[in-house]
Parts: sequence; C-alpha cells; structure tokens
Amino acid sequence: MDAVPLKFIDSVVELFDSTRTLTPVTLAVQQLLRTCSLSLFSPSTMDAVPLKFVDSVVEFFDSDGTLTPVSEKLAGSRSSLWKKVIDVHQQNRKVYNVFVRVTKDGTKFAVKLGGSKICYDLATIRKNRRFARISDITDDFDDEVGPSAEEWKGVKPLNRREAVKQLERVASQLEPSSWLYSYKIDEQKIILSSLLNVVTLGRIHLAYHGQTFFKHWKRNGSLNFHLCFTQAAVDPEARRALSNHQVVGDIEKMKSVAYLKHETERSFSVFYSFKSNEPEHPIYCCLNFYPCTCHMSHGCLFKENFPTLHNL
Repeated sequence: MDAVPLKFIDSVVELFDSTRTLTPVTLAVQQLLRTCSLSLFSPSTMDAVPLKFVDSVVEFFDSDGTLTPVSEKLAGSRSSLWKKVIDVHQQNRKVYNVFVRVTKDGTKFAVKLGGSKICYDLATIRKNRRFARISDITDDFDDEVGPSAEEWKGVKPLNRREAVKQLERVASQLEPSSWLYSYKIDEQKIILSSLLNVVTLGRIHLAYHGQTFFKHWKRNGSLNFHLCFTQAAVDPEARRALSNHQVVGDIEKMKSVAYLKHETERSFSVFYSFKSNEPEHPIYCCLNFYPCTCHMSHGCLFKENFPTLHNL
C-alpha cells in the first residue's frame, strides 16, 4: 500500500470513475479503517504506545462514526490507556452547529451546541481544539433551529477577508461526517472560499445560482454531473442561458433535447425535458454535463446515453 510515492497514487486516483470506482473504493477503505480501529484495542496493543499519541489519535475520531462505537466496545472492559483517553473524549466532546448569515454590514457567524438554546461564536470552538467539533455548517435555517433575530443583533459583522480567515481557523475541527448546507450565493462564496480543498465533508448540499456552472464549463470543459429540476424552476434568466444550445428533435421519447459542444474540449452540455407521473410536477427538466471518455477503459456515458448527439 505504501511502497509507491504519493504523487503516483494521486495521479491514479484522479482517473477513477466516480460511481464505478472511487465511491466503492472509498467505502471499502472506510470499512477497513473502522475494522482496524476496533481491533486496535485488544489487550496486547492497548498500552503499547505513549499517552500523547493515543490522545492525538482519538482527537481525530468522528463522534458518531468512531468515538461512540469504540467507547461502547470498550465499555465494561479492563481499565487501559486507550479506554481512559476515549472515556475522557467521550465525556467532554462537544459538537456544534455553525450558522452563517451575510448582511449589508458584513458576514455573521453564530454557533449553537447540539440541543442547546445558547448562542456562541467561533472563538468558543477555536479555544477548545481538543474537544470541540463541528457537525454542520448552514445558511438555511429558521428561528426554531438557528439563532433568533435578537441573537443575530448581538453578533459582530466581519468583512469578507476576516470572515474567511475565521472559518479557516476552525476548519480542522469539522468532523469527517459533517454536513454543509448552503443555498444563498453570498454565503456560499464565504463558506467555499474557506473550506474548498481544505476539509473532507460527509455531505454537501449547494443551491445552483444562475450561470455559474456554464461559466466554469466554458472555462475548463471539465464538468461531469446530472441536475434534475421541475420546469417551474426554469426562469427567464435560465432560458436565456440555454438560448445558445442547438435544439434537436425527439430523442429517446424526450420532448426535446438541446445541446452545446465545448469550443476546445471534447465535452458537452445537454438540456432536455420529460413528462413525469407526478400530478403536482408534470414536467421535469434535466441539465447534464458530459466529457467524452471513449479513450478510457470504463467507456463513455455520453455515448451510452446520447449516441445520436455523440456522433454528430
């Protein structure tokens, strides 16, 4: 596993197909690590390492995914170095929710401990690096879940640069299973500037805003994803964004298909609509971005799904 250089491994993983290779391998490795972490606590290996090492390892444990299961496994077992450290972390671990709001005065961060009504700031998390963790970051909330209007009034607004810096300082305290929910464009800019390429998150929910995808695709030609939504979501601005797509007749029983080929890369943007069986949403639309991968061993999804367009 470790007999080859990191650069080589990274270049190989870059070629993994997301669905067929990367995701299954990731799940398999996670299961292997979970099994290894649980078997690590056998009597013969419990106290064979120094306290500082044990504590630094346990600090990285995800609260629900690792710390709690390991703590339960060790419950009732003989006292050991690992058990003592894990019990300390289990008893003192505090998991927070971070709320983000951008106002005309600047960016505000508010923090709440899971199940608590008390509002804190990011400094509360930063000052407790050993035990404080973040389970989710969101800009989508109401007064029942997030801070109240009165609580927001007491939060100091930050300029963009300082807001990004503040979030970066606590990025290492995000749990591996943490969630990101962001539905507002201004908040997204702050959150993504702070966390992109820095942390690993369990789940990410981002709202699509305007022509962001098209701009990225035109610049790089590297998008590969499928977005589905109701026809009601296609506003006049979105229709204008699709106006430069070439329309093709009925394909595979779809109402219509509009496509656009990238200027320099072998990459395509495909937009189509179809009828659903749901009475409240009779028509759905789909926006796809496909790179042609005929040169790769796993085949080409674009050719598989749209052979007519692929051969144009």
